Amino acid sequence: MKAIKTLLLSAMLAGVPAGQVLAANPDGSPTADELKAQPAVKADAALSALAKAYLEACVTRDADYVFAHSLDLPKGSFTGITTGSGTDWSLQHAAGHLRGLKPVKWEGLDPQGWVVGDFAWFSGLAKGIIPSGEALTIRISLVMRKIGNDWKGVHWQVSEGVDRTGIRKDEPAAAAKPAAK
Repeated sequence: MKAIKTLLLSAMLAGVPAGQVLAANPDGSPTADELKAQPAVKADAALSALAKAYLEACVTRDADYVFAHSLDLPKGSFTGITTGSGTDWSLQHAAGHLRGLKPVKWEGLDPQGWVVGDFAWFSGLAKGIIPSGEALTIRISLVMRKIGNDWKGVHWQVSEGVDRTGIRKDEPAAAAKPAAK
């Protein structure tokens, strides 16, 4: 049951009506009975590497990569949550938001992922280095949907959870704080 709830949440984030997820579809979406019999499995190395590259693009503010590797859905269906952003955005708006932020760096990114049918989700923590030089923990999440043979991002979140003064390109950098140990 937990896998079904997770899949439905992922479907909602991807803008897929629940009825489509639970009905036999020409595109091969699983039926309710198939979902019950389909446990979440750990993402394989290739999909994990793709998720890591996608999240890396979010942090380095590579909006072109994010745009090219995301499913373009109606406004409000795609969510990209990062420094100072909101939700209910189109993919174009989320990618545009990235272009207005200074690149940051991180170490130790190793997102853990799971797959059910044509949905995959990843989460993790990494050590981030923000533009001021401060090191802190960054929380990440990513939901992907398989379309044909390609996995596309439908939701991402990169969250520093700190004072964001100086992260926008049009703001001076905040004074550097000692790195966290």
